[in-house]
Amino acid sequence: MKCLDVKEENLFLISQLDYIQEIAVILANKDNSLIIDSPPSSGKEETIINIISNSLYQGKRVLLISKNSNILNSIYGRLNYINNQISLLVDSDIDLDCFYKNISRSINQLSKNTGSTTLSKIKVLSRDIDKKIEILNSINELFYTVRPCGLNLLDMYKTTEKINNTHILYKYYRIYRIKNPFVNYNYDEINSSVNKLLNEDIIDSYVKYKRFKNNKSFSKLINNINENSLSVAISKISSLLNNPLSFELPLYNSEYTNDFISAFSINNTLKVDSIKTLAQLINSKHNSSVLNKGTIINKWSPIYWIRHRSIIKIQQDKEVIFNNLEKKIYLEFLENLENINFYIKAFDFMKDIINKDEYNNFIKTLLKNEDIIDYLTNLKNILNIYQSFKKSTEEINHFDNIESEILTYCYNNTEKKEDIKILLRCIPSLYVNYNIEKIETTETDILYYYKNFEIILKEIQLSINTKISFIPLGIKYIWDNKVSELLRIKDITNPNIADYLNNPEPKLEIYDFLTLFRFIIFDIYPCVILNFNNVHNVLPNIKGLFDVVIFYDGSNIYEDDIYKENTHIITGESVENPKKCLLNTTSSKYTTTKLKSKCSNLDELFEDDFKFKSYLQKELYDTFIGLGYKIRINVNISGYNLNLVFYNNNYKIPILILECDDIIYNSNYNAREVDIYRRNYLESIGCNIVRVWSRDWWLNKKSEIRRIKEIAEEFLLEFKI
Repeated sequence: MKCLDVKEENLFLISQLDYIQEIAVILANKDNSLIIDSPPSSGKEETIINIISNSLYQGKRVLLISKNSNILNSIYGRLNYINNQISLLVDSDIDLDCFYKNISRSINQLSKNTGSTTLSKIKVLSRDIDKKIEILNSINELFYTVRPCGLNLLDMYKTTEKINNTHILYKYYRIYRIKNPFVNYNYDEINSSVNKLLNEDIIDSYVKYKRFKNNKSFSKLINNINENSLSVAISKISSLLNNPLSFELPLYNSEYTNDFISAFSINNTLKVDSIKTLAQLINSKHNSSVLNKGTIINKWSPIYWIRHRSIIKIQQDKEVIFNNLEKKIYLEFLENLENINFYIKAFDFMKDIINKDEYNNFIKTLLKNEDIIDYLTNLKNILNIYQSFKKSTEEINHFDNIESEILTYCYNNTEKKEDIKILLRCIPSLYVNYNIEKIETTETDILYYYKNFEIILKEIQLSINTKISFIPLGIKYIWDNKVSELLRIKDITNPNIADYLNNPEPKLEIYDFLTLFRFIIFDIYPCVILNFNNVHNVLPNIKGLFDVVIFYDGSNIYEDDIYKENTHIITGESVENPKKCLLNTTSSKYTTTKLKSKCSNLDELFEDDFKFKSYLQKELYDTFIGLGYKIRINVNISGYNLNLVFYNNNYKIPILILECDDIIYNSNYNAREVDIYRRNYLESIGCNIVRVWSRDWWLNKKSEIRRIKEIAEEFLLEFKI
């Protein structure tokens, strides 16, 4: 039944009903027959009266039958303004003259006004009521609809506190609003990731990772150094630094050694074949003066030829000396090459940690023996840092994208290391606050409605009451117009009822009269109320006289044409075997509905269970119990849950009911049922109701506590008086 779309434009009631009764009225207007199970105190009579008014307004004729004359008289009397002009109550002892006088009076009192203004007002009021009820439904959608962030507004309000410009976290929120990070993730993903990061205490590692990720000193190193190579290098460098003598080069020192070192520094892959050439170059560099011929004597000089032999001999001796020196250099370089290659081989581990260019630079430093201790000390420090960085990197690399994004955001938006954890903790709060702000910015019109909730309720109630007051007159106009049209039509096949009533001759019995004038009399009186025992004595057994037949007490329906091809409504307490009731009709389909028994006063309140149903309910309970108020939760009356009930000091008199919006609003929320009929019923039995909004509690809890206290104290004072 809850899924029925109840629209005010389809309802024409003459008194207020609850939601279940209203559904029964809607179902009665369907083609299927309806069985109404009506336990005591469920408002069965009120429901039947409004089924009648709703049917009449929509141009349907209604027959009401019951075995109980008192019930029939009560319903006839309850039909108020329409009873003596639209409804016909026929009893066994009815006075015939009185019967005809009433008919004459009804015809004479036919309205000359079409009632278009009244009928138009009813339409306008219906549209206004439906529109405002849609507004109430939109408030539910505003607060209960789950957003892309994975939460609805009610969840968001309870998840975090409001961050305004005086809040300690505002400096972070101001930046967050501008950058709007994490748009691709929902709240659960954000919150779970933050908790994981906090639990793993990863911030120190991440700070190291970020600080050294782009460290220029790492440019000396090869990429992705093996952990074993890294540990070996650190260990060997430490050993070298503890033994400075190990840096002394195992070279044969001579005047040519520096040249050898320079050449090796340029090309530390010198081969034996290259040594001969190198020896020649170095010999020429250092010993070319040996080949100096001394004073040059012109060949044409007699002295030249006198000393020719000795000059040649001297030159040959010099060449021998020069060649011997070259051989000496060659042998020296050969020995040094072997020694230095052996020496440098001990530093091959460096090739596993530093790049080629840096390795060559290291060899030069080593060969020159200049600042080698400082170099290795610095390199060791770099390797230690890199080792720590590598460990941090491994820890960081196993994170998901969202975790990496969160850490990066926290690192980039804090000045101090200790602030990173503070920002990390408040990321979920910043995320929720931002989403609240974004939603509320786009939903300002509905926020306006929620702020004016009580005003909208009063406007709806006023419109409903106004419409109810118009319905009897509207029904009269509708049927008066139909009768007036029939009277204007001169149909020779049908007798003229006005002529008959004005004729002084004796009148027909009721059965014969209704049979003769059936084409108009059931438009003058579209609602006929009969005792079950009088049906055959009064009504002609003809199909189509009535559109709706109501059996008030659930009696079986006789196999008469009058009952066939109608919508049947059967009422009674615990109506059993509905097929049997409909056995003699053409109804093959039927719907059942059950009215709800209602208490008539607050003495029948009982506590359902002490289990909090929402965050706001617990907050309110804890707050006001702490302030010394007498409160019970989940108090039940007539099937309605009262979220929090304030009592007087002895817990005997309920003085105030608090409604929590995070209980009221849910996927099954129906504004018509919850905020109109439920509230009307509760107020009718003396409940004082205050709606507490999660948003107001979130915006300013102190102000809400103060507001509720003032209301509670006012009602407490009334009961003391």
